[in-house]
Amino acid sequence: MGETLKTTGFPFDSVAANREYNADVWREYFMRTVLDGVIPGLNNELKVTQSATPAKNVKVSTGSLYIQGAAYQVDPFKTIAIADNASGQARIDRIVVRLDYSNQLVEIDVIAGTPAGSPVAPALTQDASMWELSLARIILFNGFTTIVNGSIADERVFSKTVGQASFEDRNDLNQYDRDVTVVDSSGNPTAIEYNLTGTSTLAMKRVHSNPDGDGRYQTTAELFYLADGTTVYRTDTYTRTFLGNGLVDTQTRTEVFA
Repeated sequence: MGETLKTTGFPFDSVAANREYNADVWREYFMRTVLDGVIPGLNNELKVTQSATPAKNVKVSTGSLYIQGAAYQVDPFKTIAIADNASGQARIDRIVVRLDYSNQLVEIDVIAGTPAGSPVAPALTQDASMWELSLARIILFNGFTTIVNGSIADERVFSKTVGQASFEDRNDLNQYDRDVTVVDSSGNPTAIEYNLTGTSTLAMKRVHSNPDGDGRYQTTAELFYLADGTTVYRTDTYTRTFLGNGLVDTQTRTEVFA
């Protein structure tokens, strides 16, 4: 699609089959417009909770999301069964939304972790075959019989438009004091801290790096802090490329939880 934008623009009605766009082109178009994540404020935002009667399953609430330019909706809610754990150790599973390129579908699934004395959540697959986003992780102790909300950790990321000023889970930036702590030789901010208003408690830090030949920053890291203002619990990294006119050509986001 990058070449399409550079040569003819997009989209136009087809005349004599000269403007036929496949699904890959449309997904790339939406990737330039909205970033991966749950659409905020729509239905119940795909929140993962215990079932009405706690059992060996979880409930994925109604909602919609974008994933690598594809759209997906859950309505009505889904119930996801969780495998038993008789390993003798705890296990962490993940509830994910998966874009499966080969099978041409988006689905909700569970990725089972590996039991261990100090278990870790299973890794997400994000490559040319499939792309996964995590909705939640679940701690499953040996011999568990039910899953309750206290065992579920929310891992949803919320979608936003490309270039939109964002803050963790749609918080209002007016709740925070913005402080530019580092600038480059041209005076452009490269490190920005957001503290809780009227305090020195750090809530988020945004760091720009990896400038291209024209000084446009290709990497942005957003570090989110717990209430103590020192412990990072999540890092979102945005990687982008630019067209010759300075507009964003491609942008991807990855999130890592501590």
